[in-house]
Amino acid sequence: GGVPELVRDGSNGILSDAGAVEQLRDAILKLRKSPQLSGRLGDEGRRFARTFTASEMAAKYLALYRSALGDTASEADMETGGGS
Repeated sequence: GGVPELVRDGSNGILSDAGAVEQLRDAILKLRKSPQLSGRLGDEGRRFARTFTASEMAAKYLALYRSALGDTASEADMETGGGS
């Protein structure tokens, strides 16, 4: 878990297997040889990272908790203390 869910190989980064020194070396050399690829991966990584603001994450967790509890309370209900 973790990194493969965040880093999309070839889209916003390059993945290598844990402990695979040669894969890591090859990925670093690939980025070093291609400023365009490095720039594109960096741009996409920054764009993806912006989706992890505190308010976005709080909204996602709230939706997850509501779904797990079968709760259909609206945000307005939550703010006023109403709802289920």
